[in-house]
Amino acid sequence: MEVKAKNYFLLAENSYLDGDKEKAIAFYNKALEFISDDSEKAIAFFNIGAIYNEMGLISESILALEKAISINPYYTDALKYLGIIYEEIGDYKKALDNYEKVLFYNKSDVDAMYNHARLLDLLGDEELALSEYLKILELEQDNVYVLNNIGSIYEGRKDYEKSLYYLNRSLEASNEYYLSHFNIAVVYKEMNEIDLAIEHYMTAKRLNPNYDKTYLNLSEIYIEARKYEDAIAILSEGIIFNPNASDLYYNRACCHAISKEYEKAISDLYVAIEMDKGLYYWIISDSDFELMRKTDIYKKFISEINSTKKGY
Repeated sequence: MEVKAKNYFLLAENSYLDGDKEKAIAFYNKALEFISDDSEKAIAFFNIGAIYNEMGLISESILALEKAISINPYYTDALKYLGIIYEEIGDYKKALDNYEKVLFYNKSDVDAMYNHARLLDLLGDEELALSEYLKILELEQDNVYVLNNIGSIYEGRKDYEKSLYYLNRSLEASNEYYLSHFNIAVVYKEMNEIDLAIEHYMTAKRLNPNYDKTYLNLSEIYIEARKYEDAIAILSEGIIFNPNASDLYYNRACCHAISKEYEKAISDLYVAIEMDKGLYYWIISDSDFELMRKTDIYKKFISEINSTKKGY
């Protein structure tokens, strides 16, 4: 790298480390004026794109990364980064395209394989996702995330024996991944192994208290057992860590209604429906609110909702 370009690179790196991202971008742009080597130009544009992404300037980030790739089409780090950005903004087709380009150049890039398979799984192409996950295991037999995802796929197919096999392998590889505990709890619940399900949900909750589905599933176990106080307690804990999870408020409202704590139930329903207007149709049909529907407080709530609802 030319001396002037190298100096500007160092200034850019120091500015970035000092927290001045705009100045870092300015120095990288200045360095580009003195760089003749294409691979070094691509690196500069990659760094600019990464910083723009950190600043929340997505369009600018995409342009910089695409510039890096146009200079060096084999720049797999830029392709992967661009794929992640497209995935985050919901453009799954472009995300898949970028992951596939990485795999065209390097069929053994585990990160790209995993991102590609996970996105296929998300989009419903379960069979192809499973095939790609299994290929990853040929390269990394103890990949915690892949083992968990395979176990989750088999759980969805109600093949609990295979699901447990892969989920247990995931836990053997690492006992600290909350989703493996969550998914194995789902399986144990379906197998009516309630104590084991609760044990693993509790572990998942400890490892990641911000995953609202853990509290939701635990509450459903307690509700089925008619342990409404336990359900309310776990839902209340979940709300502390996940204050924007409408399902937690809704389930707590159900428990309060069953317990004839109607004011508390209505209070939770106000919060839940403010977050998710679609809950209106559940509220007016859910059997948990059957007794509460006869009360004035429920009638007032529904009247207020009906007078303001638009597009429910």
